[in-house]
Amino acid sequence: MEAVGTNQKFSPDRRARVAPQTMAELRQLYPTAETCQVWAEGLERCPACDAKLWWRGSRRLWRCSGCGKDIPFGTLTAWDGSHVSLPQWFRIAWHLAGLQPVAVRQLQRLTGLALTSLHPVVRAVRAEMVTWAEGQVLGGNVEVDELLLSWNRKRGRGARPAVMLLAERPSLLLGAGGTEPGRVLAVNVKNTTARTCEEVVGKFVQPGAAVFTDAWAGYRSLDKLGYKHTVFNISGADERLGECLPLVQKATSELRRSFKVYRRHPTAQYFPLYLGEWSWRYSHRWLPKRERWAQLVQMLNERRAR
Repeated sequence: MEAVGTNQKFSPDRRARVAPQTMAELRQLYPTAETCQVWAEGLERCPACDAKLWWRGSRRLWRCSGCGKDIPFGTLTAWDGSHVSLPQWFRIAWHLAGLQPVAVRQLQRLTGLALTSLHPVVRAVRAEMVTWAEGQVLGGNVEVDELLLSWNRKRGRGARPAVMLLAERPSLLLGAGGTEPGRVLAVNVKNTTARTCEEVVGKFVQPGAAVFTDAWAGYRSLDKLGYKHTVFNISGADERLGECLPLVQKATSELRRSFKVYRRHPTAQYFPLYLGEWSWRYSHRWLPKRERWAQLVQMLNERRAR
């Protein structure tokens, strides 16, 4: 499979996009910023006058049909103004699109970038995953549970952040015999009081959906909010918990295991970024890596352009 040559005429065309199968193929397909541009067209209309843009292939610029302004390629995308090259952005996205979380120190060894250059890119990618998670609304049958993550004991009780997990039971379209969950969201919360639980469920679950929880007091009023609430009167130590709420229990195990990858536990400031990354990755784990990468690159391309 041949990459687009830098001396060839080019115009952004979604039909020319090819998602690689491996990192080696990614390096072959997109070795330069010019070859990456099929994924990174950015704007469709002028940010100044909202007129249509047309492509100036000779100068590799967008020109506004209204005000005549030349607009650099990639304006208002995630990589706008970044000194990290587009090929490096694509390679970082490839590593972050894997099924296993990757620490920044490991990305540094894989990419050869300095931490000062790598951190803004990783944060931008994780921020887009958070945006995806915050825009999801689960429907059908949804399991809900809460947990406290156990950090290093030296940080004390305040270092046990509260998380609510919402797991969408599979529909017939997602298939696989109904053994794998659909979308799963991990939401950072200050506490697990009734008010907080109701707010989280009200934001991420469609009205009228069937909600399955344990007997925690914070869920008592969900039926009054229009949900079909089913309560399992079991405790966290009960062996039946995995049978009654299998999806959130599996997700809980995966969430706890994923944070063991990081050398240090994330601070409260960046903890939502890690949860958003985990939610996006876990919800798309049934997709091939090439499709996860393509979706992630498109999300970054439309980050501010939309």
